[in-house]
Amino acid sequence: MSGGLYKNIKMSLKTANVITLGLITALIIAFVLVVKSGGFIVSFDVNGGTDIEPVRVMHGEQVILKTPTKQGRAFKGWYIDEDCTILWQENSPVTESMTLYAKWE
Repeated sequence: MSGGLYKNIKMSLKTANVITLGLITALIIAFVLVVKSGGFIVSFDVNGGTDIEPVRVMHGEQVILKTPTKQGRAFKGWYIDEDCTILWQENSPVTESMTLYAKWE
């Protein structure tokens, strides 16, 4: 077999590559525009503390964190995993929708 993927297409390989590159570029631009315009949702799992509503944050921005309360417990920070082992750094940019988990002591 010779000709590969473009064997039955009546255009040059260069033209096909230019079209493919153009389509990929258009998809990337569309994705960036959708993400930047809509932003991401940051949800908060307060683990029994006072409720905190989810917030919409634009790509690359920082989320403004609120401090929940829980009777008889001390709030120890927001974590990116349910087991509360990986601390979310307050100055970190948001690059995807996510849930932050409250840790209590």
